[in-house]
Amino acid sequence: MLGLLLPLLVTSIIGALWAGSLAGLQRVRVTWWPLAVASIAVQLVLFSPPLDRQPWALAWGPSIWVLSLVGMLTVLLRNGLTHQPARHSSSFA
Repeated sequence: MLGLLLPLLVTSIIGALWAGSLAGLQRVRVTWWPLAVASIAVQLVLFSPPLDRQPWALAWGPSIWVLSLVGMLTVLLRNGLTHQPARHSSSFA
């Protein structure tokens, strides 16, 4: 279970640092988010029993999985390259 929660925790911390705060994450707009959701849905279906034991899943599963990762990477790159990290203004007098 920790193996599933650890990536979520790490990416949440990185996202908060990138946005400037946890509240800053609420202002971040994720573009192409339907592709990310579809990629996750494909992986959930692909690795869920009994579909994961079907002949088509055994034959085409690795290729479908790689395509879903490419979709997720596309969304991450699209959003990572277009969004700039939050800039904090210094209030030192």
